[in-house]
Amino acid sequence: MAKCIILAGGGGHAAVIHDSAMLSKEEADIKVVWDTGAKVHPSLSQWVHVHSETDLAELLESGGFSVALCYLCFGDPLLRKTKADALCKATRKLSITVSYPNVVHPTAFLSSAAVIQQGNYFGPHSTTETGVVVGSFCIINAAAVVAHDSQLSDFVNVNPNASVCGNVKLMSGVTIGANAVIREKLCIAKNVTIGMGSVVTKDIVKGETMWYGVPAMLHDRKNEMP
Repeated sequence: MAKCIILAGGGGHAAVIHDSAMLSKEEADIKVVWDTGAKVHPSLSQWVHVHSETDLAELLESGGFSVALCYLCFGDPLLRKTKADALCKATRKLSITVSYPNVVHPTAFLSSAAVIQQGNYFGPHSTTETGVVVGSFCIINAAAVVAHDSQLSDFVNVNPNASVCGNVKLMSGVTIGANAVIREKLCIAKNVTIGMGSVVTKDIVKGETMWYGVPAMLHDRKNEMP
């Protein structure tokens, strides 16, 4: 059974995934980095580098692979979604079983009572407590906390040292900046960005917006984000 490993993205987050999942020790017939850039992170220099969706599909088809382990390695949640769709398209017509493993760093705490979908990353010393529901392709980064009974939709980022208190709901594409705090029992709308160090004290019902400060306030211009 021919097996390949695919890293979608070849930058810093790909290197983090490579390290946390110990992919250097994972056996595979081929290891591929799919990245449009000219270079990839030095830790991935031994991997086969393909630049386009077409190149990836041709490589998979010619190799006769039956299993592919895929990792989405982009910090930007919107880019992660775009690449997830493209990866699905590249493999859809092939007779190949595609899976998106969760990556849990050895020092992360992930409650056995949490419900986790696919393709997520749980960084070093992160905490995901009991009753938490995590969708697909989320990042719970280093030392971040997602407290009990919170719900994270797909493509959510909780960045380093951020704290999401209990019973919070984060809709698809939300980014919680480093060291930010979300008060308990709040809901944050789709594709909202919370600036680093901010404190959110009320529901955010308007999607596609940016908030920062203590307490967090609505701001219009992205270049003002801390």
